[in-house]
Amino acid sequence: MGSLNRVEATSALDTQVRLALEGLQAQRQEISAMRESIKDRNLKASVRSHPTPASTTKPMANKMASIFLACTKGAADASNGLSTTSATTTASNSSGEDDLLHLNVGGSVSRMRRRHLTASGAEGTLLAALFSGRWDECFLKDSSGRMFLDVDSAAFSSIRNAIFAGEREGVDDLVKAAHRRNLKGPHDFYIKLLLSPLKEPDDGTAQQQQQQSVVSTAHAKLSGLLSSVATFVKAFDAEQAKLDQEMELLKTETESVNPFLKPLYGDSETICSVDVCGRTISTLKSTIDEMGDVALGRRHDASLWSAPIESVSDAHIRRLVDFYRRKRLAAAFSDRKPYLRDAVRVPLRMATPAEQRFFEKTAAMYGILIEIDLSLPDDSGDGDYKRTPLGVLYRIVQPGNGTTPRLTQQITFDHISWKDAFDAADVWHQHRGQTVGFTRLLTWSAEAFLSMSEGEVRRLIVPASVNGWGATSYSELKLISIK
Repeated sequence: MGSLNRVEATSALDTQVRLALEGLQAQRQEISAMRESIKDRNLKASVRSHPTPASTTKPMANKMASIFLACTKGAADASNGLSTTSATTTASNSSGEDDLLHLNVGGSVSRMRRRHLTASGAEGTLLAALFSGRWDECFLKDSSGRMFLDVDSAAFSSIRNAIFAGEREGVDDLVKAAHRRNLKGPHDFYIKLLLSPLKEPDDGTAQQQQQQSVVSTAHAKLSGLLSSVATFVKAFDAEQAKLDQEMELLKTETESVNPFLKPLYGDSETICSVDVCGRTISTLKSTIDEMGDVALGRRHDASLWSAPIESVSDAHIRRLVDFYRRKRLAAAFSDRKPYLRDAVRVPLRMATPAEQRFFEKTAAMYGILIEIDLSLPDDSGDGDYKRTPLGVLYRIVQPGNGTTPRLTQQITFDHISWKDAFDAADVWHQHRGQTVGFTRLLTWSAEAFLSMSEGEVRRLIVPASVNGWGATSYSELKLISIK
């Protein structure tokens, strides 16, 4: 626009306004297409053969639409639309909130009303999204037609019972307890995964950006025009933010539910089950693939999977399978929920050293070697353990206040070792007030004393491969003096 001309000025403004509004309308149509695709039962086969063409404006949206299209059977009962408030919460009445869902959770049969999984304190969570009705036909089904959920059955029971016990209060208490335990509890991995919000609350950045983008009205003679433009810009930004949030919710939900559902293309995923002492333990084939070439993975080859096991603890097999299930899920959520990695190894840690040795024996039968730090005392106690170069785990019980010894010096120390646990009745070795040079010390104790100061008391968990005694030892050292 080279001159002040009313027609040119209004035409230029109209063009910009029209383009902006057309962009919003195109995005609304993209979202509407996703919603409508959920209702269409007959497009699943079509979308596998004819993928949705890419859009020039929102390619990710079309990819998302194709994923929704693959999950169409039964979706007519789903919510009429996904919005910033409904995308991850309970479905509308048309989805059948009183539906009785027949579930197979990790091999255990369960039944629940849909409303208990989508409301009752679970609103806005992955659990609610999975059972909203939008994804029912994307679940793998067992031989009896039950929806299969690849989650540890005991963990699911704890979540179910919390919902029954107190709805929102029960769920909140369960999540808070998991946080207090730093996800070290036996079910905390799934509590955090299934009951955390799919989308974290907005930090207000978008709103600040909207406020900053409003056109200044400082020019006195154009105040009316600029005020109208500013009002339009503010309304446009608000609508754009709403649509962006809705699109992001669709993306987040789709990515979050995918690890539990049939793959979008092909039929490579199957339910694998094994009978252990009369109890059925089930998981997805992708969990078995996570095991690699260990005997447990080969044991669950399709040709062998149905053979029953009667010679080992079913609880041990359940823990081993759940360890690899957690590895698979933690990897799938590594970007959005990286903290899940800290809870992957929890099933490999037993309550007592005796139980740990029994469990490790079972694991070894199936080619799984468990590192000794899995039998550490609970980290919620009075200090974390550290690992030395030799592989010994230790923590300082009482700090010293003196000097640190050198290799050429002699030391006076107390030493006591137990077989099963610290302060146990079965004492393995005990020396009080012994004075020796470093050349007479065991390698692992020499390593410890060289980094201790006078008066320090240290507890150590020494692997059998280091102490040479044939089993893990639990030792306490006190450096009394240096000569």
